[in-house]
This record gives sequence, C-alpha cells and structure tokens, in this order.
Amino acid sequence: MTEEEWNLFLGDNDEKDLEKATLQVQYEKALLLLRNIDNEVNFLGLDKFEEILNDSEMLMYMEKKDFSLREYYKEYRVRNFGISEEISKKDRRILELSNKDKENKDRITQLDAELNRMRDEIHNMRESTSWKITRPFRKVGRIIRKTK
Repeated sequence: MTEEEWNLFLGDNDEKDLEKATLQVQYEKALLLLRNIDNEVNFLGLDKFEEILNDSEMLMYMEKKDFSLREYYKEYRVRNFGISEEISKKDRRILELSNKDKENKDRITQLDAELNRMRDEIHNMRESTSWKITRPFRKVGRIIRKTK
C-alpha cells in the first residue's frame, strides 16, 4: 500500500468516525431535548427529532442503537400529548367519586337518623301502658298458635 493510499484510507476512517460521532451527538441532543420539564410538552425536542428522523442515515444509526420509530411515536404521543388529557380525566373522575362519596355519607346519615327514630318509636311503644296491659293477651295468643 502506498503512502497516498494509506492516507486516503486513514482519512476516510477519520471522516467516518467523525460522521458517526456527529450522528451520535445529534441523537443524544434530540433525546435530551425531548425530556419533559414539569409535565410540559417539549416542542423543541420534538422538532429536533422530526428533523433527524427525516435523515435516512440518522434513522439507520438510531435503529442500530435499538431505536424503534413505532415505539418512539407511541411513547411520545402518549407522553407529550396524552398526559394533560389523562390527568384531566382522572381529576374529573376523582371529583365525580368525591361527590358520590359525599352523597353516600349523607344517605348513611339519613338512614342512621331514621333507624334511631324507629328504635325510639319501638321503645316508646313497648313502654306504653297499652302495651303493658295487653301483654297477657299476646302471651295467650302465642300459646294458642303453638298448639295448632
């Protein structure tokens, strides 16, 4: 191999290494930009990823890094655009359940009050003079019903 061929070979490798490093830096930069900050959508990261996904060489590099375009869209669609809607749904559900809980507690309070009123009514009835006077007649009635 001549010196000229050797330099050409080394120059190509240096250029390839530089190209690979540039791709890696672009990929890492896009990943960093995509991170959510306080559950806000990071459009800068989405724009950067959109830019590098249009580059077929970059896409091939990313796939070698176990990057899946399908998983990317699935994850970031939910993460960046579904979170606030999901949180709103959960908040509405919590409010709905809280209202239902309050209604149930109010209903329990009403039923407890009615139960106490009925117990008082039964107690007052059993303590009444008429209930005490008719006690022997009720006892005779039970005996007659048992013998039949």
